[in-house]
Amino acid sequence: MSVKTIFFDLMDTLVYVDKKAVKKHLANIPTKKEETINWLKAGFMQALVAEELNVDYATLRDYLLTHDFHDLNEFISSGQRFTHSRLNEKTLHISKKLTLIARNNTHLFPETIEILEYLYSNGYNLYLYSNLMSPYKEIVKSLGLEKYFIKTIFSCEKGCKKPEGTLFQHYTFQKNKQAIMVGDNWHSDIIGAYQGDIPSIYIDRNNDNAFITHILNQGITGLIKLTSQNTIKIKEEFREYINEILPKSINQDNIASSLFKREDKVIQFKCLKDIYYATNLNEALTIIQNR
Repeated sequence: MSVKTIFFDLMDTLVYVDKKAVKKHLANIPTKKEETINWLKAGFMQALVAEELNVDYATLRDYLLTHDFHDLNEFISSGQRFTHSRLNEKTLHISKKLTLIARNNTHLFPETIEILEYLYSNGYNLYLYSNLMSPYKEIVKSLGLEKYFIKTIFSCEKGCKKPEGTLFQHYTFQKNKQAIMVGDNWHSDIIGAYQGDIPSIYIDRNNDNAFITHILNQGITGLIKLTSQNTIKIKEEFREYINEILPKSINQDNIASSLFKREDKVIQFKCLKDIYYATNLNEALTIIQNR
């Protein structure tokens, strides 16, 4: 059955932040705390707020991802809700500046418009489905993306992130193979789509996750072993990685043989059968056309 509906992630799928341009602004950031620096380098431009207010970085990030704000001041200062402390003006100013720098250095991948134009003009139903903080919503307009999508679905407006809640189920045709998800985040895009029974294309532009790439392309033969009780289990050295990529319902100590499939001498988990691998949107388009 051919694909009719496509759900695109935004960041690192259709657009990217120029990390080199942002990095030069981090050199003089007033912190020596390694955790803050690491979060900033990872793209969380509000990490200084978490440090000053002594708020858990991930907690603040998730809060900002799931709440909509009217302006940048409200967005940055909202971390104060977690504490009785007040944010000083210097931190507020720097965090606002970093947020704007990241937003202003967000660019389209070279093939993005060409691919979207092709899909749009050929009658595909396109949706934009992103875990996104409210200050970054305007890049969808400024980069000329808005016109291609029937609907934009942002975590900051919906109050929950992919894959939490029922967004996949609500915005897709359940068990309808005419829909497919295209994204770069294994947990929120790929496993989220799997939980909604929707095929997906995992975009890995820089081979950032070699383990996932190996499994999708070469199967799991080297990751499993037969025990003395004739059960199949995941080898110890791979358990942490498997926990990250497979549904939690799979028992790593006793994997039912019914969960496997064999194609072209490659053994694979059946739950990965509708997950495809691509390094860019051109390859993703080929997969979509061949389904």
